[in-house]
Amino acid sequence: MWTFFAGPFLALLPRQWRDRLPARDKIHWRAAALVSGFAEGLLAFIALTYWYSYSVGGWARQAVFTAERRGAVIPESAEGFAGLALVAMNPLTWLLVGIAIEAAVRVFGAAFTGETLGTLPLYVIGRIVGPARINSESAAARSVTQSAGEKSAWRELREKYTLARLPMVPDELSFTLDNLGEILEIRSCRPKSDWQVPCTVSFDGAFYRLELLRKGARPRPFVFVLRRQAAGVLSRTVRIYAPDARPITTNR
Repeated sequence: MWTFFAGPFLALLPRQWRDRLPARDKIHWRAAALVSGFAEGLLAFIALTYWYSYSVGGWARQAVFTAERRGAVIPESAEGFAGLALVAMNPLTWLLVGIAIEAAVRVFGAAFTGETLGTLPLYVIGRIVGPARINSESAAARSVTQSAGEKSAWRELREKYTLARLPMVPDELSFTLDNLGEILEIRSCRPKSDWQVPCTVSFDGAFYRLELLRKGARPRPFVFVLRRQAAGVLSRTVRIYAPDARPITTNR
C-alpha cells in the first residue's frame, strides 16, 4: 500500500530527505520510482498536447494574423509553421518538455539501475539547504552517502554495463581484529543495493554494523567493511547476509 499510494509522491524527494522518512523501509523504492516517473511523463504529455492545441488554435494563430495585418509577408503555406515556431519559443513549452525528459530519465534510472531519482527542483533545494542539516555521522560514512546520492543516471547506466562484464565469483570474507574488536571485510563482485552506511547486517548468528564502502580490485571491486556488534543489538532493519555461493574465508 505504501509503495503505490504514498511511494510515487515520496519518490519525488531527494535521497537525503527520503532517508529521514519514518516509513522509508515500508516502500519498494524502485517500483515507486517507476510509477512516479510514468505518471510524471503522462501528465507532461497531456499538458504539452493541450498547450499545443490551445496555442496553435489561439494566441499563436492570432499573433500570425496580427503580424500579417501590420505588413509582414507570410506565405499561406507557412502560416502553420510560423504558429508552431511561436509555440516552440515559448518558455512554457520548454518547461513541459523538460518535465517530460526528466520523467524519462527517472523511469530509465529506476528500470535499468534501480536508482530512485527525485525531481530536479527538489534536488536543487536539497543541495542548498542540506549542508545546514547534516548530522554527526563519521566523515567516511558521510562521504559514501553523499557520493551515492550525487550519482547521475548516466553514471549508473555506465556502471551497469561494467557490472555485466564482471564474472560471477563467490564473495571473499576476511576477519581481522583491532583494539575495538572484530572487523569483517566482504569483497564482492556485485553491489548490495540495500546496504547503506550505517546499517546492521546479520551473518552466521552475529550482528555487524556497516561502517565503510570502498572500491577494490577486480573481480571483486565492491568492498564492505563491517564491525561486529554486541549480542542482542537492536535495529529497526537488519540486512540478512546469506550469499548463494559459499564465500571464501580468510583470517588476517
